[in-house]
Amino acid sequence: MSVVLQLVYFICTLSVGISIGYTSGRPLTVDKYGLLGPSGALLKTFHYNRTFSLPPNPTTNDAWDSLFPQGSGFIQHPALAPNQSGIAVFHQLHCLNGLRKQYYAALDQNRNNDTMEIEARSGDGHVNPAHARHCFDLIRQSLMCAADTNIEPVNADLGGITGWGGERKCRDFQSVFEWAGRWAYVDADSDDMNQ
Repeated sequence: MSVVLQLVYFICTLSVGISIGYTSGRPLTVDKYGLLGPSGALLKTFHYNRTFSLPPNPTTNDAWDSLFPQGSGFIQHPALAPNQSGIAVFHQLHCLNGLRKQYYAALDQNRNNDTMEIEARSGDGHVNPAHARHCFDLIRQSLMCAADTNIEPVNADLGGITGWGGERKCRDFQSVFEWAGRWAYVDADSDDMNQ
């Protein structure tokens, strides 16, 4: 064999060996399937978007609905989720939207603690105190799990932090959205997160 062919053969063999050595013994990770890039891979700047914080109406509800891929975040993937499963971020968004609806329904009910009236005004069948408690704690634990370490400067005029305007390193939500849509678990009886 010529020296060039021997060198090419050596480099190819070395590359294969390194690849096998690097991946053997490692647990199955979602990165292998393209679900999540490394945490903090996308630079973003947060800006206040009132559409997501205003009371429920067709415009705000459509905006919230647009955050969910086909299947509402329920997936089925041969290696990662062979049984119906959900991607956490969509469960968390579902909870946050439910709390938004409950908040505005409670404001509108003139301090009447009738849960049925809150449910009727919000248009959300998931509205009840137990579901709200579940959502509060799920969002709390999710925030702690993600532990966002981006730096938020103090707004001197307000004497506090708004969270708007500073550049952040984020996961690519659009990629997660698209991946969830590709692996959507669609059940005719369920078009929303159950919890």
